[in-house]
Amino acid sequence: QIVLDASSSMKDSRIEVARRSALAAALALQSIPGTTVNCVAFGKKHHVTVLTCFGERVERTAPRYAAIEAEGSTPLAEALWWCATALLFRQEERKILLVITDGEPNDRNSARDIIQRYLKSGIEALGLGIELPMIEDLFPTSQIIHNVQQLPKALFRLLEQALTCHRARRTA
Repeated sequence: QIVLDASSSMKDSRIEVARRSALAAALALQSIPGTTVNCVAFGKKHHVTVLTCFGERVERTAPRYAAIEAEGSTPLAEALWWCATALLFRQEERKILLVITDGEPNDRNSARDIIQRYLKSGIEALGLGIELPMIEDLFPTSQIIHNVQQLPKALFRLLEQALTCHRARRTA
């Protein structure tokens, strides 16, 4: 599950690069046999926009990515609670949550709490922070980039590491 921050701090080039990167990652993940993808965006208070549902062909949902605009604050905890209902009941053997954000969560303690609940439920939680050092404080696996142009490469590198490290652990 890819969770994209679409708060007002992601305006201009940030949201453009972020939504294109999320779409490219969803397309790439969809091509892996046995993998299903879900992608959502959040920004408006208590509002999550589904970009691609589990089981939906990503290429058919591309117009939804293009329509996302940066607005609102960063209700990360609320978005993650919403996402939990979609992710927890999935039957896949492995579940990964990947958050792309550039903003301090509205409620850092609640965000940390829900991420810990994800981890205790066996869901891997990854964070990619755009000029956001506190991402390391929230996610056990995280990466910080210093400008949005680094996002596509960093996103794919983070996913590659998560997928290949897991495979290495299973064969060891």
